[in-house]
Amino acid sequence: MFTKNIGELLKQFLISLGAIWLIIEFVNFFYPFVVLNASAIFMASILFSLVWAIYKSFPIAKIKKSSKLSHVSIEVRTGHLLDLENCNIAVPNSDCFDTDAPVIIGAKSVKAEFIKKEFDGDPQKVDEQLESYLNSIGAKGKIDKKKLNGKNIRFPFGTTGVVNSENRKVYFTTISKMRNDGFVIGSKESYWLGLCGLWDEVRKTGQLKPIAVPIFGGGLSRVKSSKLGLVQMIILSFVLASNEMKVSHQLIISILEKDYEPSLFMEIQNFLNEVEY
Repeated sequence: MFTKNIGELLKQFLISLGAIWLIIEFVNFFYPFVVLNASAIFMASILFSLVWAIYKSFPIAKIKKSSKLSHVSIEVRTGHLLDLENCNIAVPNSDCFDTDAPVIIGAKSVKAEFIKKEFDGDPQKVDEQLESYLNSIGAKGKIDKKKLNGKNIRFPFGTTGVVNSENRKVYFTTISKMRNDGFVIGSKESYWLGLCGLWDEVRKTGQLKPIAVPIFGGGLSRVKSSKLGLVQMIILSFVLASNEMKVSHQLIISILEKDYEPSLFMEIQNFLNEVEY
């Protein structure tokens, strides 16, 4: 993350210094006697450009906006989802709720890491809770006999199962399709439907506890959108759902440090400033 800031620092420094230098040259062309102490102006330009570059390239790694009207806050921060405490979390899934890693799902997926960390790597324990919960809410899936590896019952996008882990709930929501060849693919439509189903289940069972999510769809779900676009969809869907009936007191969007970009956080900050809820 630091090296990315350094690159942005250099870029912003050169942009600022170049702009100042052009202004000085422009003024000096029409008023040659205005710029008398060139060395002092040069040093001042260097100092100003450095301060500007630091301001622009080192945004805080946590953005938070709270609404006094709805008493709901939205926070975007760097870090791993599973390291967050005192909140429920959401985990993206394909439509079959496959849990077997690395045979069916990626070993580095959020779901696989969750099973490894909090269920000793035993997917069966998770499957038992998932199946029980989906049955309790009457979730209906269709058997796909052509899917020979892993589970073969396909559920509609947005179907959300709840797994209890320690002192929190973990929401497994379907946002993509597991093809019969094992390739996972999602779309903006499946992504949106997944988020809507997630907020509905969180509203029913989360007891307004903070809910934390990763950038859904940015990895193995292969949703065709930029990271900024995915974050915007998460925020918008949460705000719209909250306007109908409160989902949670707080939404936390967790971004891995490897995915951190100073420009991304700036764009998210600008977007949040424009959102009213």
